[in-house]
Amino acid sequence: MSHILVFFVLLDLLNTSNSGDVTINVNDPPIDPNLLSYKFAIIWPKGYGIHFGRDLSKLSDRFTIHGLWAIDRSKPKPPPSSQKFNFTLLSDISRDMEYDWPNIMNYGDQTKNKEFWAHEWVDHGRFDPNFSNNFHEYFSHALKFFGYLDATNIIIKKSGRPNTPESLREALANNDRKKPFLLCASDETNIYLSEIHFCMDYTAYIFVDCAVPKPEPLLKSDCIEGQPFLYSCVDCFLN
Repeated sequence: MSHILVFFVLLDLLNTSNSGDVTINVNDPPIDPNLLSYKFAIIWPKGYGIHFGRDLSKLSDRFTIHGLWAIDRSKPKPPPSSQKFNFTLLSDISRDMEYDWPNIMNYGDQTKNKEFWAHEWVDHGRFDPNFSNNFHEYFSHALKFFGYLDATNIIIKKSGRPNTPESLREALANNDRKKPFLLCASDETNIYLSEIHFCMDYTAYIFVDCAVPKPEPLLKSDCIEGQPFLYSCVDCFLN
């Protein structure tokens, strides 16, 4: 009952925010809430490019969306949606998608953007218990949530680029964003912030703490506790 109450309080907050109207069809819930959770992944482009040996330093200092991913532990899992990716159904949010959810590895290429969004739908959206039957809502929800998240403002402007996993998580927690997973990239000499993965409950609205620090073994891409990171290679010359 408390989950539902908190959900509607936050939903009201989102509906009155500057990001516009938000709608969602959550059916109390579609499966046991203990068996469904979400990750919402955002990219810091200047660090993300390091993974692939790409210079993305000319991109603006702002986070972009990687994806909204349901983690469904129910058995058996419901069948995926048969709805195909259809960009024409996203015409009313296409500009927002190009700005907030671009294929940063091919920035400005609309064909590559569509391929990226199609990949996110095929691999994640059509399996999502909350959104698999509403193609448009899957993408619009992610955009609305990204606006509510306000990561660039909180991390870059308000908090002055905290440069350790602990200080970055603290900055987010102090702004009611809970504690996320942090991913880093590295070159021969430095470590860079690459991605942030936020954890959410079954509604895909309510932030929850991720299990941080992660238990061993760590992935190569995980930021290391206590180890500072940079936000771009331009920072290399500031040390």
